[in-house]
Amino acid sequence: MLTEKYLDEAASLHQICFPQKVETLLGKACVRDVFMERVLRPERDTLCLIAIHQPDDRVAGYLCVSGLVPGTRSPHAFINRRVLARHMVRSGWFRPGVWKWWGKRIRARFIKEDYNENSVVPIPPWGSVVMVVGLHPSFRGGNVGADLMMAIEDAARERGARRLYLLVERTNVRAERLYASVGWQRTSPDTDRWQIFSMQKDLVLNPEGAG
Repeated sequence: MLTEKYLDEAASLHQICFPQKVETLLGKACVRDVFMERVLRPERDTLCLIAIHQPDDRVAGYLCVSGLVPGTRSPHAFINRRVLARHMVRSGWFRPGVWKWWGKRIRARFIKEDYNENSVVPIPPWGSVVMVVGLHPSFRGGNVGADLMMAIEDAARERGARRLYLLVERTNVRAERLYASVGWQRTSPDTDRWQIFSMQKDLVLNPEGAG
């Protein structure tokens, strides 16, 4: 599990893995804030697993999933509205990359040019969402990603989840191969017109009420 000891390193890794996400564009303080509020505080709503490279105590990778904390929902976005609003007021208005991000969101919503993280797959009460999977470049292509995916399955089962969901960028072929290698499958909606598609993994056979 993520602890404050590895908070800075996890925030830096998130910026490396997701340079175009709004929390990265808003700066490392924003990424730290997201981890603090959603993962580390008592009122957290997100579970974060980390993989540590033992020889040098480095964070090799991490995975965040929502919907496993009792009484919380399962959003797809890693940053929540509260943190986004706070950092937009502090520094967002002065960062050109943030304005470009907002422009892309507006175009996606009104022009319907692609399927993106604004669009969500309906999540049943017994489902959870893997929001981000980040692997340090030095550890990609090994077993770290698969180990994290299998570990979160075990944690999800223990907490009563029956299915896991995630969204994948169509250009991220390596990520899709990783998820497929541990039993994840594409699910609707899925069309070549969209830049992002969804995948899912059933944690039990024929879960009650599953479609």
